[in-house]
Amino acid sequence: MLPPEPRLQVSAPKDLEQYKAAQGEILNSYGWVDQKAGIVRIPIERAMDILVQRGLPVRGAAPAKQGMPKTSEHR
Repeated sequence: MLPPEPRLQVSAPKDLEQYKAAQGEILNSYGWVDQKAGIVRIPIERAMDILVQRGLPVRGAAPAKQGMPKTSEHR
């Protein structure tokens, strides 16, 4: 018979290893994130290779700010 909830974690090291294994599987495999939207995940190593090949996207240059505007009032 189980004690009432909330129950304590029985084997934290085992649970952590299972969690790490599940996350590693996600990071190192192909799969659908949202099939209807056409979004997939790819292995992280492959993603890093693509990033090195293509580079990061660059935003357009913003105009440089020229300090504080001058006012006719002096304090």
